[in-house]
Amino acid sequence: MVLVLYSYRQLASDYIAILYQDYFQHRFQAKLSLANHATMLIDVLLIA
Repeated sequence: MVLVLYSYRQLASDYIAILYQDYFQHRFQAKLSLANHATMLIDVLLIA
């Protein structure tokens, strides 16, 4: 009984960890792409 409860808790914490990781990764990628667009824009302005 305790083992089952523990495994459920472990599963839940793993799932939450994966969700958090996914969320932060997407946010980070979004910021990264925004930064890339900004640098591209600056490069274009410098060339022009």
